[in-house]
Formats: sequence, C-alpha cells, structure tokens
Amino acid sequence: MAERRYDDDEVRDIFDRASRLDDEGLRHGSSGAVSRGDTGMSLAELQQIGSEAGIDPALVARAAAQLEVGAASELPVIRQFGVPVSVGRVVDLPRRLTESEWDRLVVRLRDLFHARGKVVREGSLRSWANGNLQILMEPTAAGYRLRMRSLSQNGRGKLVGGGALAAAGTVLGAFGGVVGTVGSIDVAGLVLSVGVVGAAALALVGSGIAGLRRWIPLRDSQFRQIGEFAVEMASTDATKELP
Repeated sequence: MAERRYDDDEVRDIFDRASRLDDEGLRHGSSGAVSRGDTGMSLAELQQIGSEAGIDPALVARAAAQLEVGAASELPVIRQFGVPVSVGRVVDLPRRLTESEWDRLVVRLRDLFHARGKVVREGSLRSWANGNLQILMEPTAAGYRLRMRSLSQNGRGKLVGGGALAAAGTVLGAFGGVVGTVGSIDVAGLVLSVGVVGAAALALVGSGIAGLRRWIPLRDSQFRQIGEFAVEMASTDATKELP
C-alpha cells in the first residue's frame, strides 16, 4: 500500500489537533506555514516537523489517526420501523496490523466493551466478536481496513414487541367492532382492554427509542476510539513499538 501523504489542509488540521492534545501547544512557529506543494507530506515528515516545534511525535500520530477516523465511512444502518438499531463504521488502515498490534487491539476491545469476546484468525483476516458486536480487519484492493458493526438486540426487541402489541390492540378493537354489529358486547371492557394494550405498546416502543438514543452515540464514540487506536498503531513503523 502506498505511503499516505497529507495535503496542506490536512497538515494544518493535524497540527491543530496535535497542538490541542499537547498541553503546551506549538512552541515555535505556526502550523499554517508548513507546506510541501503538490507532493504532500508523509506522517514521518510531519512528526519530524512537530518534534522540531516541540510537539511529541506520538501526538502527531494520534492527531493523524483522528483525521483518518473522522473521514471514515459509515456502514448502512439497520432500521426497525424506521428507527436506527445498528451502528457501523469502516476505517482504512495505513497498513496491516502485526500480530502483536492485533493482540493489543483485542486487549483494548475487551477493556472498552467489558467482554472477552471471541477471536478468530483466518489467513489475513482477523476478527473479534461478542454477540452482535463485531470488529473485523480485512484486506481491500487498496490495503487493509477495520470494519466495525454493532446491533442493539435489546432496542430492536422492544420495538418489535411494541409493534406486536399495537397490532394486537388493533385486531382486538376491530374484532370488537365486528361483534358489536351482530350482538351485545361489553363496550366499556373492550375500550379498557384496547387502551391497556395500546399503552403497553407505547411504553415498550418509547423505552426502546430512549435506550437507542443513549446507545447509538455511545457505540459510535467507542468505534471512533478503536479506529483511532488502530490507525495510530498502523501509522508507525511495524518494526517499532508504539509508545
């Protein structure tokens, strides 16, 4: 895979991010003055310039990782009754993670999601999964990428359950209406039954939606953290350990 090179706008963005990560910020010069014309700059060159300006090279690598993850593509969203119940993100990697780096990524996954998960190695494929949460490192035409996806089974179940109750309430009301045309029925009891079923359906759907509103941004934030960590590792020389 060809070495990633950053244009002038990306260079400024990286140094702005790195300076925010650094408590002391840029101590010499301005990141806006850094430019290499049309050829762009590699991460190693940016780290060298950052080091001369008083910025830790590790912070430059982290800022570059944030830039890559920020531009990552999102996987198609799974919806239930129009409500999103999944989160997915694809992050391109500068290179394939080494076995040691993959193991470190798995440790980070277990710590972040509080789950041991299942690790699978198949040729160049690497995956970690815990139920509906899946992290996969896979080859592409241009190199390698990290594909992350998670489905909220709890939120989806509540939406399906609420929908089923709503349908049951509709059927109950329709049945009562038909019976009422040919004979006497307990109208008050029927109305009460339909009301109880409808309230239960609304409560279940509302609980599911409220839970998803908390779960989706949390999972997306976790995927961003994992993507940044993976890109940061892959942005270093494979023969060197990441500080």
